[in-house]
Parts: sequence; structure tokens; C-alpha cells
Amino acid sequence: MSTALSTLTEALVSPDPRGAFSGVKNAVAGVLKDLDPHLRVVTTGYFNHSHVPDMLLHWPGQDSTTDRHLHLRTTRIRDELGGDLQLLDRGNRPILLCLGALDDGTDLLQAAGRKDALLLDVPALEVLVGAARRSVALRLTVSDLVEHRSGVFDGAAATQLVRQASSRPASGASEASTRRLGLVAEHMPDLLRRYRTEESYARSFPLGTPTATETTGAGRVDDLALRLLLHEDEPDPAVLERTAGTVPFEQILEQSVADTEGLQRLARLGLDQWQARACEIAAEYGTGSPWRWTLDGGRLALHGPGFAIRIADRAGALRRDREYRQPSLDALWERMSRAPGRLSQVTLVRGTQKVTYGGAGDAIVPSVLQQIEGSLGPDASVSNAEVVASSGARLLLNFRRRSATVRRPRSGAPLGELALLCACAFLDPSEVDSGRLAAVLGADEPHALGELPHGSNSELQ
Repeated sequence: MSTALSTLTEALVSPDPRGAFSGVKNAVAGVLKDLDPHLRVVTTGYFNHSHVPDMLLHWPGQDSTTDRHLHLRTTRIRDELGGDLQLLDRGNRPILLCLGALDDGTDLLQAAGRKDALLLDVPALEVLVGAARRSVALRLTVSDLVEHRSGVFDGAAATQLVRQASSRPASGASEASTRRLGLVAEHMPDLLRRYRTEESYARSFPLGTPTATETTGAGRVDDLALRLLLHEDEPDPAVLERTAGTVPFEQILEQSVADTEGLQRLARLGLDQWQARACEIAAEYGTGSPWRWTLDGGRLALHGPGFAIRIADRAGALRRDREYRQPSLDALWERMSRAPGRLSQVTLVRGTQKVTYGGAGDAIVPSVLQQIEGSLGPDASVSNAEVVASSGARLLLNFRRRSATVRRPRSGAPLGELALLCACAFLDPSEVDSGRLAAVLGADEPHALGELPHGSNSELQ
């Protein structure tokens, strides 16, 4: 039994009712995190209420319409739980958790299906927590159950779910299953051999099979197969290369993954292949080992020592929740001398005064900028700049927010180039190990964070 389940058992027999309520909620939240580490649990001030949830379950990267309401129930009688189901809103995709073992009464499968509800008991939780620790495939099966599925699972049903999810491919797969398996096999042959197929997966969910992601856009691959790959500890290099060249960046951003080895290797391969539109550099401390990639909230993030580079496909996905000191013109020149791009426009400010300068044909004349700076005064700083990256993408830099966006609609910049250029523009040389950052971002050209290429910003110095 897991620590969280043990805590739940102790809380259920607490002699203090008020303490028991709080203890049970905290313990249930711990169990849910065991089932899906990416899940965010928000507790309410209610307990065992008829229709107000005890907890709200939210998955990073999803909007609030995908949240689930969790209701704790002290009864184990199915007839009573069936009545409770009728009071709940289908739109909230409710989860009823029986704080005990369900009795052998009424079959509630259809009632749960009508409400898009999931009914679990404590023995089922114990089975699911144990399964989630056994393999990647079972962990994803369990997290998918909690996030998406409806049905009724006591200890016996949960055991059957785990057994079926671990089974070998079955013969006689349906046409839909065969099509979906073909998509998985095309991109993830090794995973298909090692894990359960969609047919056995479908039998695990009495109220319907998972929706196949077959025609949601050119280049998209099966979501289940992509999740399996991202959670792999030793992914096959050939599978990774095919995936990096096939999966659009938008589909990658829909996932929520900690710093797994599968994500690290796939991100490195995608640096030159994926196109991104927005990036920010945020101060960050105490987040674990540096130079690791994560996916969360629609952003791919590289965590460095003391900072994080967050990359997205739209500006609205950036946090931009802090303000930073704007650099002087001299500091900007020093930073941009290391960047894989050139300045084409600069905005200088001092108090309420603001002057924007862009040279003819995108050619910045240093003496003109120096004159503008001199006219504004010694406290002048750079608020914005436009940079033409090596790929030709035009980026608008905001130094107060330390963010960059691609200016032209429906266009992007290579992910690695965008991240490297932002790091050069927004971080002082003292804040980053230039050689390590260039290596992590795949910048093996000599000018990247080092010697300057012809036509760069070297003439500004």
C-alpha cells in the first residue's frame, strides 16, 4: 500500500470529525498525484455535499472546461450512489469516490455513462496506484482513466482493467482499431511491440474506446503513441528521428511531461525542425537539475541554472508575469554581438520619452543610435528591438518582459534559433554558461555565443 493510501486509511478512522475531513482530502489528493503526477488538485470547503465538489481536478495545458469535479462519498451502497449521480452535472465530468468498498448492489454503469461520470472505491485506488508504478504503459492507462473516462471501478473491475491493459494484442481487431494501430505502428513500432494495443485498451473501457487522433492535421501522429514515446526511458533513436520530423510543434505542446529522457532526446532532435512563434526568459531557482526540458501549460521549457527559456507557438501562451530591468545601449550591443541574428530596429526610452530608430534596409548606423541615446540622457535604456534572425525570421524583443515574438503572421522561427537568440538578447554574459547553452541548443557553429559571423552586430561595437 502506498504512503498516500495509508494516510487515507488513517484519516478515515480519525476520532476528530473536523480533522478527519481535512485529513481525508489531503490523503485523497496525495493518492491522485500518485495516479497522475501532472494533475493539479484544488480542494474546496465542502465535504460529502450533494452537488458541490470536494475537489477540482485540473490538467496543465488544458482549459477549465476539461476539469473534473470530484465528490467524496461516505456511503458504500450503490443505490444511494445512484441517487447522488442524478444530482450531478454531466458537464463537470464528475468523479465519485466511495470512501470504502462498494457493495454488490445495483449496476451503475449506464447511470455513470449518462453523466459522463467515473465511480471509484478505495480498493480500486489501491489497485490503480500499484499498477501506475509497474510500467509506463500502465501509468498512462491509469492517468487516462482518471482524466478522460467514465464507468464504475471497484477493486475487481480495476484489477481486470490492469490485466487487460497489460495483455498481448488480440486477434480479430475491429477495422477502426486496425486503422489506429496502423498509425501507431507507422511512427512507434517498438512501442507497439512492447505495450498493449488499442484493441485490448478499448476492452478496458466499457463505455467506449479512446478517440483516435487520425485526421486532426497534416503530420499529426497518434496521441497515445506520442505520450508513450515521451515517457520512455530508453526510446529508440530511429523512432525519435521519424517523430521529430513528423509531429508538428503544436501537437508537442499539447502534452504535459516532466523531464523524462524521451522528451530530452526528442527536443534535441526538434531544435532545427520545429517552428515556434514566441519565447521568454524567466528567472527561476531551485527547480532541480539544470539543462533539462519540460512540457507544461502549452510551453516547452529549458531549465537552466537560475533561468528558464519558455517556448510556445503563440504569444498568449507565455506567462510574462514579471518585469525586468531594461538594458543600456552598450549592454545590448554586447549581448547581441553573440546572437545568431542582427538588429534592424531599436527603441530607446527615458521616462516618458521614447525614440524608435530603424536604419534604411534594416542597416543600423551606430553613430545615429549613439546620438539618440545622448539626446535622451545617461539613464536611457532599450525597451524594444527588432532582430532579423539567421533564418530570416523577424523577431520583436520586449526587454521589460524578456519576451520575443515572430512579427509576421503564420510564420515562425526554428526552435533552437529562437531560444538561442532570446538567451543572447535577455541574459548578460555573467548569467549563463555560453558554451553549455550553445551545446544544449545544438549551436555548433563557431559564431553561436562566440566568434562573430560576417554581417552580424560586430560593427556596432
